[in-house]
Amino acid sequence: SAAPLLGVSMRLFHALCSVASATVYWNPGDSILRHNLEYNKTYHVVRNFNPSINLSRVTCPPRLEDEIAFVNNRYAKPNPTERLDIFRVESSWLRQMEENLYDLTPRYGSMMAQFDQRAVEALTVNGKLLAIPSFLDFSLIYYRKDLLTLYNKSYPTTWDEFEETATFIQTEQRKIIGNEDFWAFMWQGSANEILTVLTMQFVASHGGGKFIEDDGSISINNPNAIAAFQRAKRWLNFITPSTIVNQHLHETKLPFLLEKSLFLMDLTHVIGEIHNWSPTGADLFSCGIRSFSSSVGLGNPPGQPSHNNISVPWFWGWSVNKYTPELNETLRVLDYLASETQQLFKAERSEDPPTRIVLQENDTLTCGNRSNPTCCDIDVENQPLLKRALEKIGTKYFDISPIIFTKMHEYLVGNIGTAAEVVEDIECTLHRTYSQDIPSHCRGAQNYNYRPSYLNTLGIILCVINVALSLSFGIWVAYNRNDKVVLASQPHFLYLVCIGCMISSVSLVFIGADDRNHTKEELDSMCQATVWFYALGFATTITSLYAKTYRVKMLMVDVTEGRKGHNGVKIAIFFYAIGLAVLVEVFYMTVWTAVAPVRWVRQCQRENADYGYCEESVGNCGGSVGTVVFLAVLLATHLIYLIYTLYVCYLVRNVPSEFSEHKYITASAVSSIEILVVSPPIIALSWQSSATVSTILLTFALFASDFGVLVMIFIPKICSTYEKHDEKTLIQEDILFNLRRKARKISSGSPEDTYERNRLRDLQKAMSIQDRKSDISSARKDFYAGRESNPRLEEQASEMEAKSSISRVSPGSRGGIMKSMAVFTLSEENKLSKVSRKI
Repeated sequence: SAAPLLGVSMRLFHALCSVASATVYWNPGDSILRHNLEYNKTYHVVRNFNPSINLSRVTCPPRLEDEIAFVNNRYAKPNPTERLDIFRVESSWLRQMEENLYDLTPRYGSMMAQFDQRAVEALTVNGKLLAIPSFLDFSLIYYRKDLLTLYNKSYPTTWDEFEETATFIQTEQRKIIGNEDFWAFMWQGSANEILTVLTMQFVASHGGGKFIEDDGSISINNPNAIAAFQRAKRWLNFITPSTIVNQHLHETKLPFLLEKSLFLMDLTHVIGEIHNWSPTGADLFSCGIRSFSSSVGLGNPPGQPSHNNISVPWFWGWSVNKYTPELNETLRVLDYLASETQQLFKAERSEDPPTRIVLQENDTLTCGNRSNPTCCDIDVENQPLLKRALEKIGTKYFDISPIIFTKMHEYLVGNIGTAAEVVEDIECTLHRTYSQDIPSHCRGAQNYNYRPSYLNTLGIILCVINVALSLSFGIWVAYNRNDKVVLASQPHFLYLVCIGCMISSVSLVFIGADDRNHTKEELDSMCQATVWFYALGFATTITSLYAKTYRVKMLMVDVTEGRKGHNGVKIAIFFYAIGLAVLVEVFYMTVWTAVAPVRWVRQCQRENADYGYCEESVGNCGGSVGTVVFLAVLLATHLIYLIYTLYVCYLVRNVPSEFSEHKYITASAVSSIEILVVSPPIIALSWQSSATVSTILLTFALFASDFGVLVMIFIPKICSTYEKHDEKTLIQEDILFNLRRKARKISSGSPEDTYERNRLRDLQKAMSIQDRKSDISSARKDFYAGRESNPRLEEQASEMEAKSSISRVSPGSRGGIMKSMAVFTLSEENKLSKVSRKI
């Protein structure tokens, strides 16, 4: 009992007699046993220096990422509450901290030959020794020797053997009462720096490289690396609990220490914790429970056949703040930390593998008679260590490491896709972070703005609707080909209208396609096919309507006005004209395809300002300036077709619609003109910004153009076929028709003619007002059949005029009505009958 009292008295006497020359602020690491032991030992040693040094501990955060930020915030801080003179650093940190660290080469350069050269090389940056080697840390597999012996299993050397052994022993152990929560393999899966090292370990042991090679190339995207990721995820809930994705090393090792696990992947410093483990948390050096440590063995992580069992090293060292106000005293403390005595202490009390060569080579000196496992069980000199390409990575390590552990963690918890997708994502992210040369497939990680899949379906549905309507109307025309309404409508042209609309509607099938499901070659063909089908279909449809209307003009207008052009009204001539127009369209499209074809083009919408690669793009059919010119000429030509068709409709405006259907052709032509004029600029505005919007607009524009023609041409015709008429409507329309003929014969030269024409127009207006809902189609069918003049009908017309029409005409015109009615002689009626027979 007197010995402790004597020790306290001596320390008190020393404190009173010695005056510390300075205070040095040191970060030995987070507050765990091994770091506490090291600090206490060093504190007492430097207090005994002459002059003595007061060593003040600066406690850092437990997470490495937080510790790095903690250290970086304490350069050039003279305030004692923020000051830090000696740092604990790892080799990967140095290049970012280089400008703030003191170059130790002048003081310690000559003695570096006494240290492991791998550590010296790792802690030297640009020829400057920035840290004194402290100890080696790398991943190991801790395993239960007693369980392997019990089940007659040897330590596995490949991952396949590892899984087989782990699965077998886990199954057998869970059969034991109270061991239902036994897991074969524990390792850390939470998102921090440790997971970066373990991920590198998994990938390297599968032959997948080391993410960034010594030449600076990024090698992670390969089948072996993908297999490593797949294996790691397969372990969850198989031989590893899924809880490890949210646990730190300090938590994942507990099941192993509590004998609830077979394997543990951790770093070398855990050897000391296993040696000092006491489940009660009592004094760890009071000869607590030692039986567990004797059953633990150490092994290198397995590898796949033909690949090395390699470990990822951490080279720890001590650095000095370049701005410390107590540089001499700080270096004196560092002299001790670099000494053989200090490393031997760490090896004895914490089992930290030393970096001094003499301690690595002399197991007796380093480990003495301590029971296994010890750091001497590791052949540190010959240990295969993965050399990280820190020289190439440089200051970007703190950007690269979070990429690796974040992506791996997200993959483990199931937040992102397959292993192949994750590996490619890591590769591309590393390229964007580390390399200026972004490969093409990484640029594909951009936002492609793909068209929704429903657009392709929509185009097909609308195409089917138009094709079905065209076929239905064509079949209806063929079925009713002997009907007088159909005959008067010139069915040959109606067939061509149906064919043209079908051809044009086929273009709807290709509009919704993009490069998500098709190659560029396929899309090039689809883009060109879209224009071809539209052009040929439009030409067939519009020229047929034009020819149909123009032939009526020659028969009904030119003949009644005494022109000779009616000699060429044979229908074959018009088919030749339609064929010629289509051939011209084919020739034009052929030239277009040969000179400036339409191609699938993906254009960048947003470019990365730092690296120059595209982050967002839109894919559409496009091409060169010549392509745009050809398209503009084609649309202008089609617009001229439509305008001239409207002009011909105007010429036959007074011909009953059974002959020319000019009202419906005019309506469809106006609709097509509106689409042709309004749609292109609107689509062009959204073409480069929104593929979805532009595709929807183009789809409905093409659909509406054909659908409008079909509905406006055929629906009124179908309705008129089934409508019934009475004698009153027959007489009324005969009067109107003959009045229109007469109006065309009156010249506009003299005032008398003008007066007469106005009176006729009043009569037309009066007759049109009379019973608007009456249908005239059946009456015209009788007329088309070539009926002769009927005196009774003329009497009824006069009677109807007197009763119904005259009362609605201005008083000044009533006298002219009867005069106008008398114009229609038998010869004129016979002339019109001959024309109708010819049609």
